[in-house]
Amino acid sequence: MYGRFKKGGKEIGVSKPVRWIKRPVDRLRGIKSLLVLVIVLSLIGLVIAISNASSRSPRPNTLVVHRTVNAYVVLASAHEAELKSFDRTVSTPGSLQYGHFLSTKEFAKKFGASRSTLRAVESYFRKFHMAYRGPWNDHLVLEVRGTINDAQEALRVTFHESKVGDLGEYPEADQLPSFPPWIANHIVAVVGIFPNGTIPAIRHPITEHRTYSLVRRVSSKGNVRSKNEAPSQNLTPKNLPTASCATAKVQASQQGAYLPSAIAQLYGMDPFYRRGDFGKGVVAAFPEFTQPTSPNTSFTPSLEKYFSCFSIPRNAISYDEVSGGSGNHSINNLEEVSLDVENFLSLAPKAKVIVYSSTQANSDLMFMKMVSQNRAGLIVSSWGSCEDNTYAADLQAENLAFLEAAAQGQSVMSAAGDDGSADCWSSGHNTSLSVDDPASQPWVTGVGGVQYQGNLETAAPSVWNDPNYSGGSGGGVSAIWPMPSYQQPIYRNDPEAVNNCSNPHGCRLVPDVSTLGEGFLVHTPAYGWDVIGGTSGSTPIFASGIALMESIDMHRLGFLNPLLYDLYQRDKKTFVDVTRGNNDYHHVNGGLFHAMVGYDVTSGLGTPIFYRIYNDMKAISTTP
Repeated sequence: MYGRFKKGGKEIGVSKPVRWIKRPVDRLRGIKSLLVLVIVLSLIGLVIAISNASSRSPRPNTLVVHRTVNAYVVLASAHEAELKSFDRTVSTPGSLQYGHFLSTKEFAKKFGASRSTLRAVESYFRKFHMAYRGPWNDHLVLEVRGTINDAQEALRVTFHESKVGDLGEYPEADQLPSFPPWIANHIVAVVGIFPNGTIPAIRHPITEHRTYSLVRRVSSKGNVRSKNEAPSQNLTPKNLPTASCATAKVQASQQGAYLPSAIAQLYGMDPFYRRGDFGKGVVAAFPEFTQPTSPNTSFTPSLEKYFSCFSIPRNAISYDEVSGGSGNHSINNLEEVSLDVENFLSLAPKAKVIVYSSTQANSDLMFMKMVSQNRAGLIVSSWGSCEDNTYAADLQAENLAFLEAAAQGQSVMSAAGDDGSADCWSSGHNTSLSVDDPASQPWVTGVGGVQYQGNLETAAPSVWNDPNYSGGSGGGVSAIWPMPSYQQPIYRNDPEAVNNCSNPHGCRLVPDVSTLGEGFLVHTPAYGWDVIGGTSGSTPIFASGIALMESIDMHRLGFLNPLLYDLYQRDKKTFVDVTRGNNDYHHVNGGLFHAMVGYDVTSGLGTPIFYRIYNDMKAISTTP
C-alpha cells in the first residue's frame, strides 16, 4: 500500500519503506539553508508564543495549504490488444482458459507498462526535477511529486489553490495537461491535478446514483408476510428481539419496505443458505466519495445497529482512504455508504467489505488502486457520471482498470443510473438520450432497477420508474463504446435501441441485468431506520448473489457478461423477463425506452435467479 505525504515530503502511512528519487542538492548550500531555517523557525515560535500568551481565546483552525503537486500518471499497457484478447478468452465459458486468471504480479509482467515506457516517463519528469515513485504492483501507475513551478512546466498547465472539503487547500490545474509527442503515447491520464473533480469547461462533478428518504408513500408495497421472513435464522431479525429490530420490522411494514429474507427468496438465494453458504471468503470493494471514518463518529454505531439486527459479523468491514480520502464528512451523505454495505451484507452476511474513499477527482485512481491491490474479487460501484460529462482520459483510465480486473478475475458491477433514459438530466436538464459511465463500459456489468406492485411472491416486475422515489432506471445506448461481442446475439431484439445507435457497427447497450430498485430498509447515521431507493441499491443486491456463487466454489467468476449472456441463450429461465414499463422518467423522450419480451435497454436480460444461474454454469463446466 502506498502512503500519503505531508507537506515537505515526509512519508506517513506506508506499509513498507519507499524511496523518493530526487535531484542532487549542493551539500554546503543545504547546510547554510538549514541554519537559516532554524533561526527563522525560532523567531516564528517566539512570536506565536507571545501571541498565545496575550490572547484568552483559542486561535481558529486553519486549512493546511499544500505547496507541492502530487500527481498519479496512468501508464499505457505494453500489449493492450493482447490484453483484450486474453480477457475475452478467460471470461468466455467453454474456452480452455476460462477462469484461469492472473495474479497482479503476472499481470504486470505480461500487460503492465513496458520497461521502455517506465524509463521514458521517469526520464521526462526527472528533467523537470520532479520526484517519482513506483510503479504500482501492476506497473500501470507512477506517482510523481514536485514544486508547483516544476509541475507547471512538466504538465504545461497553471495551478491555483483550491479548497477540497476538509482536506485543505490543494493546487488545481487550470487546463488539461499536455505532453510532447515522444512521451504522450506512453501516458493514458494524469490523476490528482483537479482535486475538486472539475476540469475547467469540460467535466462536471461525479454524482452518486441518488438515494431518497421516503417521507410518505402514496401507495403501499404491501407488508412482508411472516412466512417470507426466514429461509435462514441468520438472515432474519425474528430471533433477535431487540428494540432496534422491532423498530426495523415496524418501519418495513408501515412504509412498504422489503426485509432481506424476502429479497433473497425472490432472486433464488435460499438454496445457497440451505447449503450453509453465506458468502464466506468473498471480498467486495465499494468506491465511495464520502468519508465514513474519522472524524465522523456516527457511521460505525449506525452500522453496528444494522449488523446486530441481521446477524452480520462486526469485523465484516474495513476502510481504505485513497490519497487522503474524500474530505466529505457530511453525515447526510453517509446514507449512500449505508445502503451499499447494508444491502450487500444483509444477503451475504459472511462476506467481507472494503470501503474505498476518495475525492471525485481521484475516482480513476480509486479503481486503479482496487485492481492493483487485488484484495477484492467484487468491485461494486454506485457512482458515476453521464458519458457526455466524462472526460476522455477518465474513460480510458477506467477502461484500463477494468481490463486488468477482468484478467485478474475481479467482477466489476455498476449502477445504471436514476435519471432514466436521460442520464445527463442533472447537468442543466439535458434531455438527450444518454447512459452512465462506468455502467456503459464494455468490461463492466451494468445493473438497472425494477419495482413490484404488491407482494414480492406474486407480483411481476416492471421497470423502476417511480416518482415516490424521485427516480427511474438508467438504460439506453452508449455514444462511445461499440457493441461488445457478448451482446451480438441479443442486439437486434430492441429496435428502439438499435434505431438510436449512431455507430454503424452497433453500440454497447445498458443495462445488462436488473434487480429491485426501491424499498430498501437501511439504518443511516442521519435518519436511523429508513426506507430508500435507487439503482445504487440494485447493484449490491446483484453483487450479493454473485458472492454466494463464488463462495460455494471458492473461485472467482471474473468478468460476468459473457457468462450471463451465454446462459441466457441456453436457458431463458435463468432470468425473469421484464415486459412492463419504460424508463423515460423525466417525460422528455416520448416514452423511450420501453420494456419488451426478451432483452431491452430498460432492464437488460431481466432479473436473476441465482441458483439457476449457478446450476447452469456448473452444467457448462462439466460438459465434455
